[in-house]
Amino acid sequence: RALPPAVAAAARAAVVAAVTKLLGDASLTLDAEVRRRVRAASAPGALEGGGCGARIRVEELCAMPQLQPLGGIARHEAVAAARHEPLANLSPQQLVALLPRPGESPLVSLSADGLFLERLTPSPEARGLVPPQPAGASPPDVSLMTFNLLADMLTYCEAFPHAEERHLAWPHRLELQIAEIELHAPSILCLQELQGTPPGAEGQEERNHFAAVDAALRSRGYDGKYARKTRDGSAWPAVQIGNAVYWRRSEFELLEHVTVPINKVLVAACADEQSRQHFGRGAQVAVVVALRHRRRGLPLVALCTHLGCTFTEPWTQIAQAHAAFSAACELAARHGGCGVVAGCDLNSIPGSGVHRLLTSGSLP
Repeated sequence: RALPPAVAAAARAAVVAAVTKLLGDASLTLDAEVRRRVRAASAPGALEGGGCGARIRVEELCAMPQLQPLGGIARHEAVAAARHEPLANLSPQQLVALLPRPGESPLVSLSADGLFLERLTPSPEARGLVPPQPAGASPPDVSLMTFNLLADMLTYCEAFPHAEERHLAWPHRLELQIAEIELHAPSILCLQELQGTPPGAEGQEERNHFAAVDAALRSRGYDGKYARKTRDGSAWPAVQIGNAVYWRRSEFELLEHVTVPINKVLVAACADEQSRQHFGRGAQVAVVVALRHRRRGLPLVALCTHLGCTFTEPWTQIAQAHAAFSAACELAARHGGCGVVAGCDLNSIPGSGVHRLLTSGSLP
């Protein structure tokens, strides 16, 4: 049956927005299911960076979760006025009738034969974060991903002049970050610059991004531990960034965890007041967890930290790294001398003091 004109206009806008997003850069890069369906329907090479002809079968659109339901069309005032059913209940024929035709969208269009929804621009270049596995190789028992989320409190338009403001907005970035994590599905996930607020803080809910990330990851089968930056071991009174370690609960169980207030550890190790003043300036924190692999029964320690950006003081970064990794090694010793894995933002480059320390175990 035909849609009332006002409902049809609103429905078309919702459909165009949804299918444009479906074949947009983010989906073609991060959504494994979209990539699978597009690869099956497209010519070889269409999904490669700069490739053309990415498309998806129209008959599969109704089964895609991105179109179930489509946006807020059920709440649209035209729908309410007409007391029409939600867009999610549209028949395939009604949905096809709303797809953009040639010239109606700069990104997607219904093919001439009506069988495919086609992307009109070249496919984006996907970041190769994981090297391809050799043919016939068995997948690894454990995978680790480290991800600096770029805290919203540190995201200024002036610092990213080539990025549109809407792309810097936290809700937009959160959706893409969770999609990227889902794509790689790591066994262990280390996050830096995860912005959070003190426990019980009132009026700061929108700035407590840890709560949103934590809820999203737990609903996807992860458990984790989080710690914000700290001074003298005390909680920061306002919004602040922190680090987190998450693990798939189907793969690991938690044995023990330690939060390392790095500046407090360094101050305690200093023999003079000048050194205590210097190393007490920082607020870095490390999160260390001891896990047991459920299938193999073996322990493993995972560390996440974010060193200070004191590029002109390499000795400070070395001291911070030593404090964090020493705590991880101590925890590993308590669990049979097991291995340690780390996902960190070291604010360093190859050849730096921190890099040399962690790759060779010593300094020249």
